[in-house]
Amino acid sequence: MTTANLDAEARRIRVELVGCPRQCEGVVRRNPGSGHVPRLVHLERRGMRSDDGVVIVGMNPGAAGDDESNIVRDSAKEHDEAAAEEINGRIATALYAHFEKNILPENRYYKLAREAVSALGFSGPIFWTEAVKCSSTSRGSLSVTATTATFATCGSIWLRRELEFVPTAWPLITVGRDAFVAACLLATDRRILGLPHVTAARSPAFWRVFQRLERDGDLRLRRPANKALVAWLTGAQRHFMLFAAAPKESRNDRPRAQRPNACR
Repeated sequence: MTTANLDAEARRIRVELVGCPRQCEGVVRRNPGSGHVPRLVHLERRGMRSDDGVVIVGMNPGAAGDDESNIVRDSAKEHDEAAAEEINGRIATALYAHFEKNILPENRYYKLAREAVSALGFSGPIFWTEAVKCSSTSRGSLSVTATTATFATCGSIWLRRELEFVPTAWPLITVGRDAFVAACLLATDRRILGLPHVTAARSPAFWRVFQRLERDGDLRLRRPANKALVAWLTGAQRHFMLFAAAPKESRNDRPRAQRPNACR
């Protein structure tokens, strides 16, 4: 499938996603009037140099900012007399135009995840998605173990459908342990690499794996690729979680060697 066709499929899913009627445990309930809708399926093509892409899978979107909520509320309010599908289409169009212009280029999560993918040698398009498409009801409340049904329902309905039209050669790069576990359970036939979470309280684990080079500001792996990572990059190993062991208390604060952590 070409990137143009993939982009068209992503747009169709976004419209349907905005209208998802399910009320899942642990996530904010869909309510366009109050600015809450499921979100985040996007194909990024700008600045990429090849057609060999990756899928980046996060756990779920963060809380919507005021600007996003206002876009949803205004789009729903202005078209009260329109059919539901038309309203959902207008919300999806406005919301993702804002996402592409204001969030994708500047948000710390997307910037670091994009740089990490480049540091691993991938330069093609990025298909951004989430294991669960709605924001958590409270910070840190969503997890595979605590809200298993939510991950299973959302993944089987949305993520599995997305992966049906994403090229099978594109590996899944997951962000955080829960996203890695969810992807391993759902996409057993895909190559999956798990990264530490890139933001907030989880970011120390990310910086034990990656470092910022002073000479050019690029992101690089702290250590040469170990055998397990090489095996994943070459396709010999299907699932691998790239987490570094936490350093012990010591005056020497250099990162310890990476510890392979494979799903299978």
